[in-house]
Amino acid sequence: MITRDEVKDEINKVPDKFLQELYDFILYLKYRKYQQEDSVMTHVASEDALKDWNSTEEEQAWKNL
Repeated sequence: MITRDEVKDEINKVPDKFLQELYDFILYLKYRKYQQEDSVMTHVASEDALKDWNSTEEEQAWKNL
């Protein structure tokens, strides 16, 4: 497992001309992580509500649309 200190050491070796790209990549990783978590949480939060849609009564109510 890589430690923060090892990552910091590697960051310190990156030439200045690549710092913006490195920073953008770090932000991308954070964004991607939160997007995945939001997707999972939305799925979990909607599970109970979706169970109501899978019923004979709902099929009858929406069959003419």
